[in-house]
Amino acid sequence: MTPPRRTLGVLLVLAVCTGVVTSTALGVATPAQASPYPSWSEVQAAKGHETKAAKAVAELDGAITTLQQRSSSANDSALGAGERYQIASLAEQKAAQTLAGLKKQQKAAASTATKSQQQVGQLVAELSHAGGGQLTVTMLTESDKAGDLLYQLGAMTSLTSRTSGLLKQAKQDENVAASLSDQAGAAEKALADRKAAASTALERANSLASTAAAAVATQEKNQDQLIEQVAFLKGTTAAVQKKYYAGKAAGTIADASPAGSATGSSKGSGSGSAGSGSVGSSAGGSGSAGSGAGSSGSGSGSGSGSGSSSSGSGASSGSTGGSAAPTKKPAPAPSKPAPAPAPAPAPAPAPAPKPTPPASTGTPAAVTTAMAFAKAQLGKTYVWGGAGPDVWDCSGLMMGSYNAAGVYIGGHSVRWQYDYLNGQGRLVSIGSMRAGDILFYYNGTDGMYHDAMYIGGGQMLEAPNPSAKVRIVAVRYFQLSYVGRPVG
Repeated sequence: MTPPRRTLGVLLVLAVCTGVVTSTALGVATPAQASPYPSWSEVQAAKGHETKAAKAVAELDGAITTLQQRSSSANDSALGAGERYQIASLAEQKAAQTLAGLKKQQKAAASTATKSQQQVGQLVAELSHAGGGQLTVTMLTESDKAGDLLYQLGAMTSLTSRTSGLLKQAKQDENVAASLSDQAGAAEKALADRKAAASTALERANSLASTAAAAVATQEKNQDQLIEQVAFLKGTTAAVQKKYYAGKAAGTIADASPAGSATGSSKGSGSGSAGSGSVGSSAGGSGSAGSGAGSSGSGSGSGSGSGSSSSGSGASSGSTGGSAAPTKKPAPAPSKPAPAPAPAPAPAPAPAPKPTPPASTGTPAAVTTAMAFAKAQLGKTYVWGGAGPDVWDCSGLMMGSYNAAGVYIGGHSVRWQYDYLNGQGRLVSIGSMRAGDILFYYNGTDGMYHDAMYIGGGQMLEAPNPSAKVRIVAVRYFQLSYVGRPVG
């Protein structure tokens, strides 16, 4: 029997607000127990002073970056704990299935052993008629167990080949039943151990989720204002800054601030550079820009790589440098002309090469089917261990999508899917990803904690976390470590 599914009430974090911005950066003294964040009056006062404004921007930027980094770490920990719970839960289910199978076999073996013992009983009756009643009385009164009875019968030298076969089969059936009984007992213990492991994993995940939930409330209360203050000091807009910090957290732009003056002297000039560095925050997550980058819980990201892709142009240009090759001197003419060689026979015409069909550039049918299935799940609820039809978790959605296309990608776990595709030699480089590929997120502390499907155009489809439904978002490159290609 499959154990009941535990619902992991994990509120995966978009951000954890633990960064501190002291108003000393603005040159304003604050009383004890004051808010760690600057007030608008302090920001306005700093803007009029170029040095203080620049320092304030640096402090605010550091605070927002700290929010993103710590939120990413907390989010990854929760997701990693959820993945470990999923693996433990699957192990529990497997142990339960093993026990159920052994009990079924044990029941059948016990029935077979009983029938064998009945046949032996009939044999005793036949022998008693053939050899006198004393044999029956002795064997039935001095034998308390079937095994003793079989031993005594086996010792009789007058048994025929037919009776020997019955005795051998009866003993074998008895041994099988006993062995299965022992295996079932061991399976019961294994199931108890698996249940305990799953329960521990669930408690750990819930503990991390509780800590994250408390932190996100503080983050939501302060982060928008911090971004607005940065925009005010830099002379840009909050929307531009949100896009910038979202892209920075997702790892899709260079670590450089969007254009804009700290004193507001070039107000509005930063929108162009920020726009080129990242795509706006994704659906469902715009409330905290960039807050969940690097994890399945984030609601923002970027599909543009313009912040780092330009660095390659300089490398190629360097290979064309250097001085021109020196001119070779002509070789001296020989004193006597060499005799003309005999004319070579005309070569036989080479056979015409067979035409090679052009490589297919289209999307494989299985990928099209998997993507269509995944898109049909948009808006459905995330539940740990969800494998459809109305609820999903990240690996369950990947498995279900490719199952619909008749393609096996591994078990219901991020780690299992990665291991399977890796074992099949189906990992590709991040730079060569194409529609239908599976994106794997990993870090050294939490391991494989999330996967999603790349659908092209810098976007991916994912079942993110219990606080968000199945959605399409910009690819997050932070901690995107591997790409698997199930088909093609």
